[in-house]
Amino acid sequence: MEHHLARDLLEGYVENSLEPETRSQLEAHLATCEACRSIMDATEAPADLPPVADTARNWDEKLMRKTVRRTLFRVVFDALSIWIIGFIVLSIISAFAIQPVLINRGDRSRAAAIATWDLAIMTTPGATIDGWRNDATLFGREISVDVGQYTGRDLRPLGTYQTDLGVWRFKNAAGGNIQPFLETESQAFQPDRIPDDTVATVALSWWDNPITLAEAAAIEPPRDEAWLLWVGFSVAPAFPPGSVEFPADPDYVLGFNPCAEPVFTDFESSYFSSGSSGGGGNFSSCMFLNQATVEHSVAALRRATANLADHAFLVDALENSPTPALRDIGTVNEWLAETEPSVVTMVITGPSGAISSIVASSGAEGASLLDIDFWNWEG
Repeated sequence: MEHHLARDLLEGYVENSLEPETRSQLEAHLATCEACRSIMDATEAPADLPPVADTARNWDEKLMRKTVRRTLFRVVFDALSIWIIGFIVLSIISAFAIQPVLINRGDRSRAAAIATWDLAIMTTPGATIDGWRNDATLFGREISVDVGQYTGRDLRPLGTYQTDLGVWRFKNAAGGNIQPFLETESQAFQPDRIPDDTVATVALSWWDNPITLAEAAAIEPPRDEAWLLWVGFSVAPAFPPGSVEFPADPDYVLGFNPCAEPVFTDFESSYFSSGSSGGGGNFSSCMFLNQATVEHSVAALRRATANLADHAFLVDALENSPTPALRDIGTVNEWLAETEPSVVTMVITGPSGAISSIVASSGAEGASLLDIDFWNWEG
């Protein structure tokens, strides 16, 4: 083999890429040619260096891992940034466009808040409101009231009633029709089985022969003896003759607490959240004043029905109510404005001895015990 051919093949020999026959010829030449051997020795890579291919592969894997980590971090960061910015933008749009222009058009927010407050009382004998919230969401409002019932001087919770006010609809947050369903239990009031050192909440009733407002006012207890909590009125005469089976049909009875008239401010019913425990709506606590009367109850009921009847979205929400009196709230409101309704139920609370005396002298057709507790009247 000639020198110039051997020198051209040295690199392939070092890399072990020559054909076997060519390699044998080159090795035979190297055995007799010192000059070519010297060139080969200078060309051969050190034995302790890693192969070029392995080094490149390791470097590519490290770079790939680093690139993937950076890419994932960037994707997560960008997604969070877009979500946060989008939420802030939507909140601003909601506060300054959706809430005042769409949700609260025609004073809907205030009317819905008052309706939520009122409906919980109108359909629950003895109920009063302990606290409420009126919170803005991106596309509506969540309104809730905490409903309670006095037993003596202690207010016991009955439950929470929550509504949702959207761009188009006003609905019960729990689903179904708008009417609240708060569980209350009762049993026949038997004064001879109740100790004197207790307080009781009792519902007096005149289902067969409702009494007049004047007759109900004569039963009102003195404030230091007992409290009038709730008065139920028959609205059956508002409907055509024959459409109601008997005057005091429970489906045609609406009532109200004599002192739970809410007072809302513009700020509290706008697009910002209100507080709980009465922080967003208030009423004069006439439980401790000489203002809880049957006249106050009928006035409060008239205000409540007027609010419901004067807002079309509230009328629409009541169309599926199981209570006929609420389904036709417009008719009821017109009738109440011109007529003194009869009284079918009065809920009172106080010392059991005083309650027994009131029941005995009231001429009530029935008396149901709603709750009883240990003595808490003094103080």
